[in-house]
This record gives sequence, C-alpha cells and structure tokens, in this order.
Amino acid sequence: MSSRALLTGCGAVSPFGAGVETLWTALRAGRSAVAALRGIVVDGLDGVLAAEVPPAAVADDARERIDRFAAAAAHEALRDAGLRLADCDLTRVAVVVGTTLGAMPIGERYLRARHAGAPFAARRLLGHPYAATATNLARALGTRGPVLSPSIACASGSHALGMARDLMIRLRRRCREMRCS
Repeated sequence: MSSRALLTGCGAVSPFGAGVETLWTALRAGRSAVAALRGIVVDGLDGVLAAEVPPAAVADDARERIDRFAAAAAHEALRDAGLRLADCDLTRVAVVVGTTLGAMPIGERYLRARHAGAPFAARRLLGHPYAATATNLARALGTRGPVLSPSIACASGSHALGMARDLMIRLRRRCREMRCS
C-alpha cells in the first residue's frame, strides 16, 4: 500500500484577491500585500500592519467572511481537481482545515468593544471554537466524513495535509479489510 498522496486541486483566497492564479502571479512578481490595517480598529495598538483580504471581498460579519473564504477556496480546489461531490460517497469525504485564526472573529469584536469603551467579558474570547470554519465548510459542502481542524500556528496548513493523507491511508486500509471479511 502506497503512503503517497497527491495534491489534485488548489484553491485560494488571499490578500491579493480570489484565486490561485491571482496569488501565484503576485508572488512571482515579488509583490507584498502587507499594508496598514483597514478591517479592524487599530487605535492604540502597537502593530497596525497586516496582509488583509481586500475589503470588497469582506462580509460585515467576521465569521461569515472566514467561512466564505474557506468555501470559495474549497470550490476552486474541487473544480481544479475535476471532482464533483455529487459523484462521491459523502460519508467518505473529509474536510480538514488548518487554521491559525483560532478565536480571531471574537477577538475583533473584543478590540471594537475596547475601542468604543463598551463592556466585554473576557470569557467570551473562549466562545469561538477554531474548528467552526471546518464544521461550517463541511455543512456547506454536504460532506458527512471526518471534520478536522488543526490549529498549531504556522504549521497548521502542513499539518492539515498530513492529517488528510493519514485519513486517506486509514480509509483505504479499512476498505481492504472489509472486503476480506
């Protein structure tokens, strides 16, 4: 049994805009998307630079924005791979999303409340599970397989690829075992 996995489709939503080609064109040209923050209030903060997705692509609600970005990238990757979910056993389709966002949307609400002088209970910062984007993406795609969301800083994307590969290997092994029994 081979333990190799192939990347068959790519999708991206980045500070350069939507689409893998847009991202690669900007990267090949050596462009940077780092600029002054526009999407959140930064008065009184030390760090005011970031690489944000352009405001035109941003919904008002941070939670919807992140889910919309994940859905757009997933749909592009499915098209790129030539994969139609309607042709798949959806119980065998996993969604694995690596994220460093954690509770970023609730963090943005905290910063806005702090800036406005409004009360904000610190315990609310724990109210946004980092796996919500993966769960919402699985629901939007209609998949019924495993849903995983590693959140380990910069290594999240690489770890997600490894987890997806391991899921594939285990699923193949289980299918072979079931045919034998």
